[in-house]
Amino acid sequence: MKHYKIIAFLTIFFASSIYANIVKDIKIIGNNNIDKEVIISIIKDYSTSISDENINFIIKKLNKIPGIQNAKILINEQNIEISIIENTKILDIKFTGNERFNKNEIFEIIDIGILDYYDDEKINKFIF
Repeated sequence: MKHYKIIAFLTIFFASSIYANIVKDIKIIGNNNIDKEVIISIIKDYSTSISDENINFIIKKLNKIPGIQNAKILINEQNIEISIIENTKILDIKFTGNERFNKNEIFEIIDIGILDYYDDEKINKFIF
């Protein structure tokens, strides 16, 4: 009989701790150009429960999005707060000192255009 009480206690204890890790709300901060729905659709499979593995996977997945420079996650009770720093959008590109190529030819070479997100890797690839 004593074993049944211990098993019942452990079952209730673990069931309540599992329930406590279920996410109730996701708040996204800093997403000026990227819609909340886009972010939710990307992380939806990993945002139903709070675990270190899920949190790390979500951060890695968000940081791979071209418009996101950095993502951080804060867990507050049963809520997830995602803080995003977006890359700036390129609004204008000016080429000076160039008489050989026209603007369109240069855009084909550098693979960067107006309204693209700024990307250090693309810029460095073009320069070096």
